[in-house]
Amino acid sequence: MTLKSATKKTNTPIKYSPAHSNNTNTSSLYFCHYKNCMYMGGINSFKKDGKGILIHDCGLSVVTNYLNDVMHGHNIFFSQHCLLSAEYVKGKIAEAVYRTDGYMAHLCYNSEGEL
Repeated sequence: MTLKSATKKTNTPIKYSPAHSNNTNTSSLYFCHYKNCMYMGGINSFKKDGKGILIHDCGLSVVTNYLNDVMHGHNIFFSQHCLLSAEYVKGKIAEAVYRTDGYMAHLCYNSEGEL
């Protein structure tokens, strides 16, 4: 994704559920408009960092977790007829569950990215 316009910082701090209340992350929400999507979430040194939401022009929405601009942790992808829940480890999928039209697949990957 290429950055289309400058980021805009809001004054709203990221809020965590009570289960994560010991988290001391106090970063603010940023809005970034890219060529094909919009990102709202944590930014650190102009890189996506922490929890956020991506909304693509094609209709795909993603609840994201980033570490230095690389997906890391649990990410959930929503599309019109499908749902993908994926666990990433520094940009590589470790485990994924995909659901579409009554079918479900559970995939586990090894450290080389093979099923």
